[in-house]
Amino acid sequence: MGKRQRDRKKASREENEKRRRLEAGATPCSEETFSVPPKEAKKKKMGSQKKKRVAKAREKAAKFAEREGLFEELRKTAASAEELEVLRASVAAETHSSTAARRARAALLRERSGIGLDDRERDALYKRSLGTKRVSQEEPPAAAKRMLEATPKRASSRSSSGVPSGAKQRSSTPPPPPPSPPRKGVLENAASPRAVVLPPGKPSTLELGKRAKEGARVLARMWDGTVVRGVVSLSFADGFCDVRTSTSSLESVAPGDLWLDDQPAEKDRPPRSAAELVMKELEQLKTTIAAAATRNGGGGGGGGDREEEAAQPAQDCGWKNDGKKKYVPKPLALPSTRSPTTHAAPVEAPKTKARRVARSAEIQAARMELPACGMEQEIVEAIGSQEDVVVISGETGSGKSTQVPQFLYEAGYGRVVATQPRRVAAVTTARRVALELGAVIPRPGGGASIVGYRTRFEEGGVGEVTKIVLETDGVLLQEMRRDLLLRDYEAVIVDEAHERSLNTDVLLGLLSRAVPLRRETNGIAPLKLVIMSASGLEDVVSHEGLWRGARPRTLEIPGRQHPVAIHFARETRLDDYVAAASEQTRRLHETEPPGGILVFLTGKREVETLASRLRATYSTTAVVVVALHASLSLAQQEVAFAAVPEGIRKIVVATNVAETSVTIPGISCVVDAGRVKRRVASGGGGALVLEVGWISKASAQQRAGRAGRDGPGRVYRLYTPAVLADVCPDVDPPDVAVLPLEDLVLNAKALGVVDLGTFPFITPPPRAALRDAELSLARVGALKLPTAKLSRLGRALATLPVGLRSSAALHAAAPKDRALCAALAAAVSEKSPFGNKIAPPPPRFRHPLGDAHSRLSALLAYAREAGGGGGGGGVGATAWCESNGLDAAALERADKARRAVARTAARRFGGGLLAVDAPTPAQDLRLAKALAAAYLDRLARRADPAAVEDYLERRRRQRRKPSEEKKPTRYDRECAYELLSPPTGERFAYLSAGSALYSRSRRDLPEWIAYTDLSAGDYDDRLVVRAATALDGAWILRLAGPFVSLGVPVDAPGPACDDDDRIIASFLPSLETPDGREWDLPLARAPLDDHAPALRQVAVARLLLERCCEPADSIASLLPFRASHRPNKVARLLDILKHNKPGGGGLRHLRATIQADSIFAGNLRKALARCCVSSLSSSSEALDRAWSAFVRGDPP
Repeated sequence: MGKRQRDRKKASREENEKRRRLEAGATPCSEETFSVPPKEAKKKKMGSQKKKRVAKAREKAAKFAEREGLFEELRKTAASAEELEVLRASVAAETHSSTAARRARAALLRERSGIGLDDRERDALYKRSLGTKRVSQEEPPAAAKRMLEATPKRASSRSSSGVPSGAKQRSSTPPPPPPSPPRKGVLENAASPRAVVLPPGKPSTLELGKRAKEGARVLARMWDGTVVRGVVSLSFADGFCDVRTSTSSLESVAPGDLWLDDQPAEKDRPPRSAAELVMKELEQLKTTIAAAATRNGGGGGGGGDREEEAAQPAQDCGWKNDGKKKYVPKPLALPSTRSPTTHAAPVEAPKTKARRVARSAEIQAARMELPACGMEQEIVEAIGSQEDVVVISGETGSGKSTQVPQFLYEAGYGRVVATQPRRVAAVTTARRVALELGAVIPRPGGGASIVGYRTRFEEGGVGEVTKIVLETDGVLLQEMRRDLLLRDYEAVIVDEAHERSLNTDVLLGLLSRAVPLRRETNGIAPLKLVIMSASGLEDVVSHEGLWRGARPRTLEIPGRQHPVAIHFARETRLDDYVAAASEQTRRLHETEPPGGILVFLTGKREVETLASRLRATYSTTAVVVVALHASLSLAQQEVAFAAVPEGIRKIVVATNVAETSVTIPGISCVVDAGRVKRRVASGGGGALVLEVGWISKASAQQRAGRAGRDGPGRVYRLYTPAVLADVCPDVDPPDVAVLPLEDLVLNAKALGVVDLGTFPFITPPPRAALRDAELSLARVGALKLPTAKLSRLGRALATLPVGLRSSAALHAAAPKDRALCAALAAAVSEKSPFGNKIAPPPPRFRHPLGDAHSRLSALLAYAREAGGGGGGGGVGATAWCESNGLDAAALERADKARRAVARTAARRFGGGLLAVDAPTPAQDLRLAKALAAAYLDRLARRADPAAVEDYLERRRRQRRKPSEEKKPTRYDRECAYELLSPPTGERFAYLSAGSALYSRSRRDLPEWIAYTDLSAGDYDDRLVVRAATALDGAWILRLAGPFVSLGVPVDAPGPACDDDDRIIASFLPSLETPDGREWDLPLARAPLDDHAPALRQVAVARLLLERCCEPADSIASLLPFRASHRPNKVARLLDILKHNKPGGGGLRHLRATIQADSIFAGNLRKALARCCVSSLSSSSEALDRAWSAFVRGDPP
């Protein structure tokens, strides 16, 4: 290292050292300190970087000197240490306007002390303290110059002896009193430039001698002299804290009137909050009561100020006029320091004033009969306690579903959401709550109300004024996907949790994590969770993985059940239980006293059948027969809950929708068939199988309870006690154990859940069900195997909240077909509008591509009748449906689903998707292909009759009495479809008799179909596919992706070259099934894979032979693709092509190689002559002409 470099490094070190001292707060150096030594200047001038550093240091020194001079002026004018600190902070905020911490510190000090506030800022502080305006820290709080002008020049009042005049006054007169504490929400003195505000219902700032630990118990004296217990909710770095009491969410207490039960050790101090980190410079600041009293009238002031303050009335300044002037110290109310970006804390949300509801005497009398109203105080106190989770159990009919939301509304909570597992329960509960509150009854498309509801594709009454929202659990689950913390709500009620639906289980798992997160998140009030059930929910309460801390608090509402007599049947009819229910209902109508009769059956078809029979039987008598199931419209459902005139008997035929959640008035007798229709997973492919099975013992008890709501009742069970004891399970299995889990796995993967085994399920899902769900997602293309990670398509599907199948179809559709695809997805997601299951759709709507397109035709026609594609239904649309044999309620729901899917898809893809026209034949094919992309795991092919006969014969022999089993018919053998993902114990299925593709002739059936669901046969034990769509086998080759194997090319048709010089060969591809089988797909032409060089050489050799010789069938026999060894005369040709590596191209690439390499051309010509002349009997002259033409590139 030379001398020049050493000198340069030495100068650099000295300069860095001086800069570090300057930044550390040392006395700034003079300008000569940074000047270059004369000797060095003569040797070399300063560089540009060094000049910049020197200029920057000079500028910094000048600013520091200017600020020190200004601070010295502030020391002369400040009346107290607190005022000096405020002025210094304001100056720092002005000179360092880019530092957010300095601005925040200055704003905080000025707000606490009230120094230097003009009228505008004082009014803003007052409004903010009343909660009408939040603190904003976007601009610096004040200018230093205005602060100096607003501060009185107290230095001029000093005497020549150096003793302040205020000190002389204090020696001769009693100390003037401090200002009296202001009343809540009222300015202390409007004329004072330093008025102090105590906002009502807002937190106060308390001064402590030591830092208080969050959660410490304290005793605080209130303004009226009472002492209350409280808990420190937030501790600041400068010794201040906020206190929460039991009488109010946040009570205002006086500084100093605070006693701590204990002082935390330093190691127990909670970690620094965001507010502490932002204002770390406040650690040295000590704002004391004495300093505040000095500023307001105790020290440093002139006599004029003291006299003006003494002229205030005695009651306003803390003096007692009892003969002596006696000073009574009163606490000073400092304004709140809480703001959105500083002292935010996870404290209880300040509740609004308790709401009063004026109800009619009739409604109030009906409410008072409910057991839940007798426990209103206990329920509200439990929910409002420190425990965020409360479990309430009570029998159906106790009033918990309608009353608990009203309790929270009247207690002053903000928006409350309550979930129901069924759409009917959500709508009817919302309307009943609105009626009892005297609010507008929520209706679809109506105005906003205090009470609203949301279902999957419909909402009513929801708006800005809504305080109670009734939703289905799936809707709230979609809201949690957008906002896990549910910031729009203060309380969540999960009703009917004992039913253990899949959405309810997932909701409880997510809420168990969201509730503690809400309490830990700054600036958000805690979330209250209320779980309601007809049973005790011991499995939920005691679940250790669900609740990490203490168990939830439990409450039990006593029932009001009247005595119910239970009658069992002498024998159980296993098949015709509908006829047994009809006979029992007729006997009850003839023998029982007046009162309603409720009949429980399994599904819509059975309910409508029995209701029609009863209407025909009692058409002229005083009987009202009502059907109740989930497929009915809202207007039709309301008929079941309406009162009937005296002397009229109401007979309600219902599914299990009337079992829980809703109470039908006036029921005295129940007829229980003991069956229920369940949707269970088929064991593969995610398809659902509708099965009719026995109810559980818990459901039997619930059904019996329907008869004892209004008085003593009777229940007639159409089965024996032995069936109930031995066959019926204790409880219904939770949905997570029996339903497909594709949507659950997709949403969990999108949220980042790697292993669903760690999710806090009440009942863990079966591992086999999770594997089936992952395989189904992989076949659709949403998941990558074997890593089980989301693909790009999977992430896109998760962002479109319309369901896995609808989302996949929309992504697969062409942009111009998405409006029709939204309608198609809605049509297959709802029930069929063709009510007759044993007859195909009407010819007007029957489509050759299958059931999905037939439903689409009916839906588009209904949309045109209902209002030009805008939907809405109406009397005209209903009459049109009846005239065309269509289900108006099903089409109304499908049209609502279409509009909802279209609006959601429009936000994702853009464009208007509501207006649709009838599809063209080309669009029909594209829609069928998009539907196939969404149901690639639910495919079926026309089965081989011999395989079907062998399978059915083996199954028949395995039965207990094979001789009594029917032998397979011709239809059974020839019209069966083999399922790609068969359910357990089944392999073949059939088209439904009501399908648009149904035929009893094999040649009229499509080769390939896709379906949406499976179900048991209408009149036999055959497995039936629903919503079948005819497919082209070539579509599966392009859509199935990694599950399709091309295999080895076939010899005929032979290979060819396309326009891009790729070698195209013929294949017989196969589709891999989940159980390891392979399905042959139609013949396909595809490029040869680059990973099969041997096959490429065979293809190039065959193309060359066909090009240079007359095409002959013997070429395929000479060079077959599947041969294990070939003759030597052909092997020479393949060897030359192998070693010269013609690459990934075809004949054009080979021609270029021949023209570039003469040796390769000669060897190839000889090998070709050996093959052609000796094997194909071609003359040498013909070969020469063909070879020359090939080398020149002449067309063949």
